[in-house]
Amino acid sequence: MKKGFKKSYLFLFIVLIILAGCGDASPAANTGASSGSTGTSGAAGGNSTDDGANEVPAELVEMTIATVGQSVQSGPIYYAMENNLWEKYGLKVKMVNLDPAASVAALISGSAHIIHAGPNIVDAAIKTDKVKVIGTYGELPMWLYSKEITSLADLKGKTIGSTTPGGAVDYVTKTMIRSAGLEVGKDVEILYAGNGAAVLATLSEGKVDAGLLLPPNNFQGDNLGLKNITYANDIAEVKGKYGVMGVHHPFAEKYPEAVESYMKGFVEASKLLRTDVEGAKAAIGKHTNLTGDKVLDQSYDIYVENDLWPTDLHIPESEIEFLLEELVVTNPAASSTKPADVMENRYADAVE
Repeated sequence: MKKGFKKSYLFLFIVLIILAGCGDASPAANTGASSGSTGTSGAAGGNSTDDGANEVPAELVEMTIATVGQSVQSGPIYYAMENNLWEKYGLKVKMVNLDPAASVAALISGSAHIIHAGPNIVDAAIKTDKVKVIGTYGELPMWLYSKEITSLADLKGKTIGSTTPGGAVDYVTKTMIRSAGLEVGKDVEILYAGNGAAVLATLSEGKVDAGLLLPPNNFQGDNLGLKNITYANDIAEVKGKYGVMGVHHPFAEKYPEAVESYMKGFVEASKLLRTDVEGAKAAIGKHTNLTGDKVLDQSYDIYVENDLWPTDLHIPESEIEFLLEELVVTNPAASSTKPADVMENRYADAVE
């Protein structure tokens, strides 16, 4: 019996030594992981310094970014994706292209974490606390084109083409019409074509008398012999011209550093677009199908010359005030909503 007890004690002693050794190893492994390759939130923040370091965290935060259309405006996203810039900031970014309604639905559900869209984000932020406006991806450049008319005053009695109701192009169109002392629905009719390419098509086919075009469609309009009437962005009364960036608020609350890192990566890409001309055109051309096209060069040049890729991602509060006023017609709750209720500026603030 004593020998049996001795064997039992010996076995128990060996087991305790093994368990003690495992217990010591576990914290060491966790410590190493948290300092060398940070977890979900830490990965995003650990590499967002401005010292030019290109180390890639071992663990990347996965983010889905939705854009509306494939335009030159999204150049910073394209550049960052093609040059592995997101990884530098601890992010693994998936980009999807959706229509305006689908992009907002994806943001509300959380299947998209950040979307680049328009005023519909503000509308959604009024209706649900799952959406917040976090900034702008830039001022959207728009030119009024026509076959026949030569001034804004000539729009009276005419039909103008636009993209979708409640979008940025729609608000710029309406405020531009008002700036000429005309009234939508009374003096000028609006025909919604769906997207920029469709507006160009209806304009060239004579189905509308005028329409706002963005790059590259404005240059394609030049090639079709359409006349450039005016640059809408220069009209003081024009509002709604900023692209709106929205975030799935529950995701941002859980991983704030990831959202900050996205903003920092976007701004760095905006800067690099100006200096890495070849890389910029390659990335934009690939995602807009303009590779090797003269229109690509023209679009790139106009964005650089007019500083249209932003390095300050704050959206003017006056723009949000305007959108809230306009949204009252379809969303009465907008009347009691303040810009601060739908905006979250801390992510744009984090970008130096």
